[in-house]
Amino acid sequence: MVEHTIDNGKVESSNLSLVSKKTEVLSILIIMYLIGCAVENQLSFLNPVSPVMELIINFHNYVMIYIVLIMILVSYILISIILTFSSRSRLIAHKYLIHGTMLEIVWTIIPAFILMALALPSFQLLYFMDEIVDPGLTIKAIGSQWY
Repeated sequence: MVEHTIDNGKVESSNLSLVSKKTEVLSILIIMYLIGCAVENQLSFLNPVSPVMELIINFHNYVMIYIVLIMILVSYILISIILTFSSRSRLIAHKYLIHGTMLEIVWTIIPAFILMALALPSFQLLYFMDEIVDPGLTIKAIGSQWY
């Protein structure tokens, strides 16, 4: 720490100590992140320790791909409908939009396929998590309600 004296006898430290404190805090945060501790405003999972948690993170990433694709598709359809039918002169009546059997079949089948694509890995993960492991220690806790 570098100190400067002023004419009236007060001692004033320079900004060097402030910079060193910021560097120290930053280095501690980087070390905490690298060893797997939770940090403030963290947007991801902690580092996995078990294979089950690795599978959960992979399933989360898999589901997020579908969520982002669905949000992009729905936003595109919503914006295109707003831009297409924003004028009063254009009517929304369209023969394939009102009595469109094929359209109804498609918007029923596509979500069913999406749900199947999400359900199969979900069930695999669920059955993998249900694996019974022999514990090294068993604790029996008995509790009773007081009256």
